[in-house]
Amino acid sequence: MHRLPRSVGALQQDLRVGAKGLPGGGEHGFAPTSIEERRAEFRFELPYLLAQRCLGQMQVCGSTGEIALPSGFEEVFELVEFHRFFRPSSSESTVLPATRKLIQSSLMSRLCVHTITTKPLNFEQCLAEFPKRGVTGITIWRQALEGRDLATVKRQTADSGMEVVSLCRGGFFPSATSAGRQAAIDDNLKAIEQAHAIGAPLIVLVCGAVPGQSLVESRKQIADGIAAILPAAEQAGVKLAIEPLHPMYADDRSAVNTMRQSHEICDALGSPKSLGIAVDVYHVWWDPELKEQIDLAGLTGRLHAFHICDWKTPTTDLLNDRGLMGEGCINIREISDWVDATGFTGHREVEIFSNHWWGTDQHVFLDKIAASYARLYA
Repeated sequence: MHRLPRSVGALQQDLRVGAKGLPGGGEHGFAPTSIEERRAEFRFELPYLLAQRCLGQMQVCGSTGEIALPSGFEEVFELVEFHRFFRPSSSESTVLPATRKLIQSSLMSRLCVHTITTKPLNFEQCLAEFPKRGVTGITIWRQALEGRDLATVKRQTADSGMEVVSLCRGGFFPSATSAGRQAAIDDNLKAIEQAHAIGAPLIVLVCGAVPGQSLVESRKQIADGIAAILPAAEQAGVKLAIEPLHPMYADDRSAVNTMRQSHEICDALGSPKSLGIAVDVYHVWWDPELKEQIDLAGLTGRLHAFHICDWKTPTTDLLNDRGLMGEGCINIREISDWVDATGFTGHREVEIFSNHWWGTDQHVFLDKIAASYARLYA
């Protein structure tokens, strides 16, 4: 059963008003397998269709006024594509305010998608397509800024109605040479300028590593690099978030592989408020100390960001085979509940590197992201 915070009486009123002129408006038993065939014929909106499918089977849960939806909800949700909403006729337009608010506010209000997740889409396409699925936040990857006027990017994002959650990415501080380390610092200072210009309150740091160099030395260089850019970040009002990466990336992508190590760097730098941690379930789900370290991040005010995706079994590519939520084995909802228990109310950021998903229709992929997210948090 899936619970939605909507009273039966209010939903039924929506249906009575909105069903006028709709073919089959009085029927409640559409088979999920027939939705694709009938979508072109009937102008259904997703919330209306969900309610129609389940109206005869809804139950009020105790005294909470919630609706309990049967398992068929999942099938319907998968089949109806968010981006194929049709323009409502005047006879059904009164359905939209309450039911759309149900999906986009109650379920989707904390959904953020990274531009890298839909890598084949350009920036303007991301701004156009994300909000259609109820996405309220966007994390912009720096390659999306190349060749663009940053003031225009800030205006375009504001016009889309989405909040800029963060800029990805900074970091990669370690180097075998002093010139390489200085180049990394300079690049991170540029990232801070970019974040400030587009209104991003946070930069995610993928800290870097050097093959053949000891992890201890790389972590020292990471701490030194962060210390060098902290004053500029604080002056710009931009926070920094260390993202611990899975140990399989310890050779060349990050020598910081656990939340404990991230905390240690924060401690070593005097626990500045502008420095914290980005928790990505893909990288840390395996850690037996995870809940303890999340709790500590909450107590210290270091929990700056939360990223979600899934770990597929088998994983066919160490970098680009992340799964859609529900495709793999990560206990995402449990970890998310631990994060929320600290008082974190920020966005849940969908960050998926996937050759498979990048090779598909990105509009359909976004529909699946929205459906997977809604099931996860229903």
